[in-house]
Amino acid sequence: MSDPRSRWPNTPEGDLARVRAWNRGDPDALAAAALDTADAARASDARKVTAVDDLVTWLRAQLGDDERMALAASPGPWKPNAEHDEVLAVDDITVADGFALSGNQLRATVGHIARWDPARVLAEVEAKRRIVDEWASEYYEHRAALGRAVRLLALPYAEHPGYREEWRP
Repeated sequence: MSDPRSRWPNTPEGDLARVRAWNRGDPDALAAAALDTADAARASDARKVTAVDDLVTWLRAQLGDDERMALAASPGPWKPNAEHDEVLAVDDITVADGFALSGNQLRATVGHIARWDPARVLAEVEAKRRIVDEWASEYYEHRAALGRAVRLLALPYAEHPGYREEWRP
């Protein structure tokens, strides 16, 4: 079966003739319009897929960087020492010292560092990867809502090279 659009040249005059035929209910003109609509939808879907692929690829790279840094660090879990002025690794070796800080700021900084130990970062990377993988799947039922979640996951990396403003939620 030939493409019904071939009946009309791809010119303004051909377009006008096709519109007139469509208005008369010409079956070839109706089929041609359906094909045009399908082509436009496929092109739109392709643009969306490309944008999704770009965000997924970029976000996976950021998560990979987080994972590499966590794996290179002293193993977790980390914890503050008794005085809350140092962060200790699982083997009680000091991984961070708050010597330049004092008082509440020192304790808060030490606590914050300990809270973001490599084990926690690796767990977060894994959870975020699972969310990204679900979104990247064509078969996920709530893709639009999850898309917003993936954009939110990318937001902390907005200052990293390659982040696009179009991804901002």
